[in-house]
Order: sequence, then structure tokens, then C-alpha cells
Amino acid sequence: MKESGMALMEVLVAMLILALSATAVLRMNGQQVKALTSLQQKQSGAWLADSKLNEIMLHPASTSELWQHGSQMMGGATWHLRWRRVPTTDPGIVAVEVEVRQNKKQQPVASLRTWMSIKK
Repeated sequence: MKESGMALMEVLVAMLILALSATAVLRMNGQQVKALTSLQQKQSGAWLADSKLNEIMLHPASTSELWQHGSQMMGGATWHLRWRRVPTTDPGIVAVEVEVRQNKKQQPVASLRTWMSIKK
């Protein structure tokens, strides 16, 4: 006599496979959200660093060889910036570094460096 339907063991195996698949999908989703957040922070930091470099290019006398600090609000968060002028081997050119952090003690989210000529 043939039985129709599934045995209890088959149902349990199917539920186990479904549960493992769902767990893997949820874990992958969580990793993607974390990566997206990190990318958003890096992009915001890069925008702020680029903005500060443009500001320095407009007013080059406002920088010194010592680190200068500032804060700026963007995207509902306070960002901490620091910048300085770095001498080069060519006396007519200086490097300018800008670092952006979300927390003063953490590593920079973005760091940019450019070179500019000094008018004599």
C-alpha cells in the first residue's frame, strides 16, 4: 500500500534547511547594512575633506604647519576635522593634509592631501 504525503522526518529536514537558509540570508543582510553604513561615512568624510581643501585653496594664509582643528555638522552627526600645511623640498610648493573623523580618538574616516604653490 502506498502512503501519500510526507513523513515527519521529511518535514523536519525541510524545516531545518529553511531555517539555515533564512539565517544565512539575515546574516548577509546585516553585513550589507554594516558595509553600506561604512561607505556612507567614508563618502561624507571625503566630501568634508574636499570642502576643507577647497576652503584652504581660497585662503592659503589660514593654514600653518601645526595641526588646526575644527568641527562641522553633516548628516545629523558632528565631524571632527584637522588640517595642516606640510613643507616640501621645493620652497614654492607646500602640501596640505586634511583628516576627518567622527570621533576625535578614532582613526580618520577620510584623509586627503594636495599640493599648492605659494606666492612669494
